[in-house]
Amino acid sequence: MDRQLHRRDIGSSLMSWQEFRVFLENLGDKSALFRARHPRTWAWDLNVDLLCAILFTLQGANWQRAGGRGAKPKQVKRPSDEGPSIDPTVPMAVRKQRHDDEIARRRAMRDKKRGRKSQMIPRGVSVG
Repeated sequence: MDRQLHRRDIGSSLMSWQEFRVFLENLGDKSALFRARHPRTWAWDLNVDLLCAILFTLQGANWQRAGGRGAKPKQVKRPSDEGPSIDPTVPMAVRKQRHDDEIARRRAMRDKKRGRKSQMIPRGVSVG
């Protein structure tokens, strides 16, 4: 993007929201946005994947030439092999409660640092 725009220009006549969306969609895998959206896999590009495949093939060939002695080489784990970070066996209500408890804990710590009383609303109480 060579138009030398500032973030305050987004949504104005200089850069519409549609142009901004297209800009974000085409940032590429080296951008900070991509790294933030894909924290486990952002550094794992095609070159790294091919190098790992070459390494595994070479280790396997050397192991084979040695007559199969020693431990069989293990393939390098890719970030996508790890699976989701959320346990699907835990019910949604339990996950929501854990999330709410963590938010309450963080708010209490923040309020304690600021010297205020925590203004926690008990679960199930409607406000307003």
